[in-house]
Amino acid sequence: MEATINKKIIISVQHVSLNYNKNEQIINNLSFDVLSNECFCVLGQNGSGKSTILYSIINQMQPISGIIKLAQKKPVIAYLNQDYRQSNLLWETVIKNITYPLLFQNITESDKDELGKRIIEKLCLDVKPYQKVFKLSGGQQQLISLGRALISNPDIMICDEPLSAVDVTRSLNALKQVEEFRKLKDFPIVWVSHNIDEALLVSDKIGLLSKTTKNFHKIIPNPLIYPRTIEDLATPEMINIKKEIIEFLQTETN
Repeated sequence: MEATINKKIIISVQHVSLNYNKNEQIINNLSFDVLSNECFCVLGQNGSGKSTILYSIINQMQPISGIIKLAQKKPVIAYLNQDYRQSNLLWETVIKNITYPLLFQNITESDKDELGKRIIEKLCLDVKPYQKVFKLSGGQQQLISLGRALISNPDIMICDEPLSAVDVTRSLNALKQVEEFRKLKDFPIVWVSHNIDEALLVSDKIGLLSKTTKNFHKIIPNPLIYPRTIEDLATPEMINIKKEIIEFLQTETN
């Protein structure tokens, strides 16, 4: 990866193609940019290559062609994969899980606990700081992974279906907290989802990834600025976008 791009662009994916097992192409000539303090959401069918794009951004998969540029040489990247259980310390407490990234920072135990409890209170709602993680539901565990990502003060967040196990009420709260952190800390997010409403609420742009062309069918700018609410989903602009996304996904299925 290189790092010599305009500081306004934090992530730049240019003409990238990616293969599975050297022979099976999954992404073909893909290009998009993610700006500072922008959330770029990727929507597409299963197997369209959404997670593969994320792997390439975090340097876990090398393109066969094209280039991925980051604005910093060594950014702090918070990566949330689909299997949140892999990243949680199941036999530890909630607060130890969330504050784990702070072990590597010059911060006192009392300050660390205070920050952790603040995250838990805002994000995890009915979860207690000293509960053991293995006793929690899947959705609660997924929120702990998200809380740990936020407390790490990332330069970039890469999220692969980060709320897939979370119920609607807690998802809406989590989206609000993510947006508040993003506006406060000024970092970009690449967010993969299957939930259209979630994408419309969190994203500034939505890339519709086609399994057929192995590229974006279209990148849709979100016409509504933050803060967005569930009431916004009923506006004519959002209804039209949602209809367009559903029609695209149906076409990809056929």
